[in-house]
Amino acid sequence: MHQVPQAGARYLAALDYARRGLPVVPLHYVVRNRRTTEVACSCGEPACARVGAHPLPSHGFPDANVGLATGTSFDALVVHGSTGDNARWSVIADALRSAGPLVRTGGDTWHFLFAPMGLASQRPWGLAMAEWRGRGGWVVAPPSHHPGGAVAAWVRDLDTRLPELSPVIGQRLEQVGPAEPLTQLIYAQARD
Repeated sequence: MHQVPQAGARYLAALDYARRGLPVVPLHYVVRNRRTTEVACSCGEPACARVGAHPLPSHGFPDANVGLATGTSFDALVVHGSTGDNARWSVIADALRSAGPLVRTGGDTWHFLFAPMGLASQRPWGLAMAEWRGRGGWVVAPPSHHPGGAVAAWVRDLDTRLPELSPVIGQRLEQVGPAEPLTQLIYAQARD
């Protein structure tokens, strides 16, 4: 990767993603109070539910977290948390078997990447704490910072083949009614 003097890891990662042809979305970043353990979002909203995980306006890019737009180069199944019922575990096991690119965001959230399906972002039918990010969506990408202090990391990187969506997951998307407006979907989950 070409080195830019004084460039941070997130900036270099964004350049690498762009070179791969992935649409990059600059995201707000986590602001830490150096005297306390408090964290806030760079958006300045005291009650921000998406700290460091929503689009940044056209200023402040050097500190930005890195987001990747979904729906063109890839789609993502976003799974929040590691608890759930048999249906949820069946889908997670199927996503793991797909052996595609996988990200752990730094919280207890996982992004399973798949070949694009042409579907809008939506909640998969019957799966608590899961989202499908397709057209009009984005995901937080490594090495973005999580409010809890961890850094998003690739478990299996982008050089891994993008798998086709399996019927086990696809059926959960086909049974969904009209997609929720993206703003409701994205802001409904407080963690990423």
